Amino acid sequence: MGMDRVQWREFLELWSTEWITAKQADPEEGPVDPEVLRDGWLGFSPATEPEVAAAEARLGRPLPPSLREFLLVTDGWRETGPFIEELAGTTGLDWLRDTPERHWIGIWEELAGLSEGEEDEEDEYDEVAVAEARILARSLRLSLAGDAAVLLLDPEDVDADGEWAGYWLASWSGEGLQRHASFAELVRAQWRTMHALAQPAGPTRDHWDAEVERGRRAALAGELDLALDLFGQAKEFGRPRARLLLLQLRLLLDGWRTGKNGIPWSLRDAKVFLAEPLLSEGFLPLLVRLVREADGHEPYTLDKLRENGPRVLRAALAEYEAMTAPGFRFRYGPPEFDAAVHAVVDGLAAHLEEQRAASERAARPGGEVRSEVTTMHFIVPSNSTLRYSGSWAEVAPGTIGPAGDELLAARSAGGPRSERRAGDEPAPLGPGPHYGRPGPEIAPEVAERAWSELLAALPLWHPAGPDHLAPVSLLADPLLAELITPERARALLSLPRG
Repeated sequence: MGMDRVQWREFLELWSTEWITAKQADPEEGPVDPEVLRDGWLGFSPATEPEVAAAEARLGRPLPPSLREFLLVTDGWRETGPFIEELAGTTGLDWLRDTPERHWIGIWEELAGLSEGEEDEEDEYDEVAVAEARILARSLRLSLAGDAAVLLLDPEDVDADGEWAGYWLASWSGEGLQRHASFAELVRAQWRTMHALAQPAGPTRDHWDAEVERGRRAALAGELDLALDLFGQAKEFGRPRARLLLLQLRLLLDGWRTGKNGIPWSLRDAKVFLAEPLLSEGFLPLLVRLVREADGHEPYTLDKLRENGPRVLRAALAEYEAMTAPGFRFRYGPPEFDAAVHAVVDGLAAHLEEQRAASERAARPGGEVRSEVTTMHFIVPSNSTLRYSGSWAEVAPGTIGPAGDELLAARSAGGPRSERRAGDEPAPLGPGPHYGRPGPEIAPEVAERAWSELLAALPLWHPAGPDHLAPVSLLADPLLAELITPERARALLSLPRG
C-alpha cells in the first residue's frame, strides 16, 4: 500500500504521540529527547526535491514512491521500532555492500556455502541462503543503527506501482529475511512491533480494542473468517484479549496435537488467559489432559506448575486435584449441554468396546468374551472390575479407572468378581482420568452420527463469560478431540452460538 505526503504526515504524527506516551509511562526508560518532546515529532525537517534528486543520482536509480514521499515529509526518522534506532535520510541512504554493515552479505554467503560470492557447480548449497545472500548483495540499506538488525529494500523486486520489496533482518530472530511489499509496509510493521511491546495508550490501542470486541460478536454469530481476521490483526498490535479469543478458535481449528502448546500456562502475561470463569470452563480441563499425557515429563508437571506457574493457575490447581477424585467427570458447559456431550462420549466408548469384543470373538472362536476396552477415562460401575493386559488389577466400584488399549473393563453383569491369576502382580494405578494409546478407530458412520448429535447440542451451549467463544473443553477428551476434524471444527464455529 502506497502513502502520499498527507498520509505519511498523519501517520507519523500519530506514531510520535504514541511513542512519547509509551516512553513516559515506562519508569525504566530515560528522559525523552527535549526536541522530540517539544515538537511531538520523532522525525526531522522534510527533504527538498533537489535533495531527493541528488540521492537518486548518487544511487543511480529513482527511489520507490513510498520512500520518496516519506523523505519529503521527514528526512530520516528516530526510533523506528524497538530494535532500529534511526532511519536514514537522503544523505544516509546507500547500498548495503558499500556500508560498514556489509558483513551481513559475507555472513549469508558463508551460510549459503558460497566461496567468495561465486557458486561452484560441484559444491552443495542452501538454496534459501543463496537467494537471501543475493538479495543482501544488491539491497539498499535504510537503517543507520539497530540492535543486530537492519532494514533493507530490494531494487530488483519491484511491483506494478514501482514499489521495492522491503526486508527486516535480525541476527537473533532465527527467521532470516522477512519480506514486506513496500517501504511503507516495512515501516508499518515496525510500528506494529512498537505497539506489541510497549502497548501505549492512545487512538491505536482504542481502535484495536474496539475491533476485538467486534470480532468477538462476529465469532459468536458464526462469522468465523471475519473474527479470525480481526483477532489476527489485533494480535499483531499486542492486544492480549485478541490473543485469548483467537487461541480458542485456533485450538478447535488446528486440533489438539497442534494447538495444545499454544496456551501460555507459565508466561508472565498469562493472567488474561487464566482468569475465571474461562479457566475452569475452558482451559483447566485441557491442562488436565496435558499433564496426563506428559506422563511426568517437562514442561507440564504439576510440581513445576505449582512452583513456577502464575498465581491464578496455582490457585486453580486445587480444582485440578478435584478432577482426580473418585466419580469426577469433565464439565463441558451448562448442564443440558454437558449431559448431551456425555451421552455422545458414552456412545463412542460403547462403540469401541463392541469393536474390541468382536475382535476378541474372532481371535477366540467359541470362547467367552470376558472384556471390552475403552480409550477414554471412565468411572468403574458397581458390577465391574478392571483388567490390565496380562496382569489383573481391581479398582473399587465408583472410582475412576485408567484407560487405553491395555486397560480392559470387565463386564460381570452382577456376577462374582474375577480372580487374579496366580503369579500376576497388581498393575500400579494412579488417580484418573488417564489417557492411553489409541485403541480401535471409530467407524465412519458412528463418527458422523456422534458429530450430528454434538452439533444438535450446540444451541444448549453458552459462554461462561465475556471472553468465552467456543467449547474448547471438548478437546480434553481424546475421543471428542479425535471426532473434531478441522472441517468439522469450521462447521461448528460457523454456527451461531451462545
